[in-house]
Amino acid sequence: MATIDPCKLLCASESAYCISTSANNGRYNPCDMNFDVTDNMRKQYNSVNFIGDPFVIVASPIPKYDKYIKIEACLVGETAEGIIISFRGTLPPVPVTVDSIADWIENIFYVDTKPYIIGKPGEVHEGFLDAFMLLKDGIINALNVLNPNYTKPIYITGHSKGGAVAPIAAMYFKEMNIFQATEVLTFAGPKPGNGEFRDVFNLAFPHYTNYENYLDIVPFLPPGKVFIDLIANIPFLPDVIKKLLHEAANLDYEPVGSNNVQFVNKHGIVDNSFPESNPLLRFGKILEELTKGKPGAEQIANAHHITCGFRYIKGVCKGTICPK
Repeated sequence: MATIDPCKLLCASESAYCISTSANNGRYNPCDMNFDVTDNMRKQYNSVNFIGDPFVIVASPIPKYDKYIKIEACLVGETAEGIIISFRGTLPPVPVTVDSIADWIENIFYVDTKPYIIGKPGEVHEGFLDAFMLLKDGIINALNVLNPNYTKPIYITGHSKGGAVAPIAAMYFKEMNIFQATEVLTFAGPKPGNGEFRDVFNLAFPHYTNYENYLDIVPFLPPGKVFIDLIANIPFLPDVIKKLLHEAANLDYEPVGSNNVQFVNKHGIVDNSFPESNPLLRFGKILEELTKGKPGAEQIANAHHITCGFRYIKGVCKGTICPK
């Protein structure tokens, strides 16, 4: 049950990609400081209608190389509806850069789980938690300027990796009695943590929503035990993949807010009666596309985009931001 237009949060999530890997912390329009920003990204940024410039917060997981590897980033800005905290997703793998390699390493290899707060139930993805913890103080500092008494609504969002960091951030701020997010809404978010984290998060944020495109593989990651049991014995899966899947099952990754997923297909936003809402059928379609080589791989990659011309924005914004 959205209290803010999901289209605005989608555009805020895309706007976080305006933050360049050479950005500095501060209050400014990140789209004006990045030569790689497209006209469509500017259009989405402008549609958020920030009141003044947002705060840009960046961090490096390796402080010694902070100048070069700023792979953690988010925006904190004020709108007429309240404060939006938008976490940037994983940097694109192409072109290959030191930053994109570091970001993908964090996603793929730092997959062990650990408590998001010592003593609280639930464990989360180590890399996603580290990303949030590096940005946390900057977020609090920005809120102290924009919302010093925490009286304004606060919306937390993000795409891809940002869609996993957002639920972790919401739980941390709530359990540390800093603030209770008004709404947490994400796009193509992977699983942030284990089954115990899912249970406490769903209780704290029963209206959380993740939007998922039918060919988008990211919401299936990291793979959870139930899903692994369904696919691990597919005959044509290589033995090395089966081994990795069984190892991942021990980490017990589960999606949060699974009852509030909004599915996106060529018709727009659809309900659970559509085949695309069945995870096994969706994953089967993804595997089918991948067998087609480069054209299929491009379809999978395109299914993850939230900028103009792709399915997420077509379904969520319904032609209000970009040409139909």
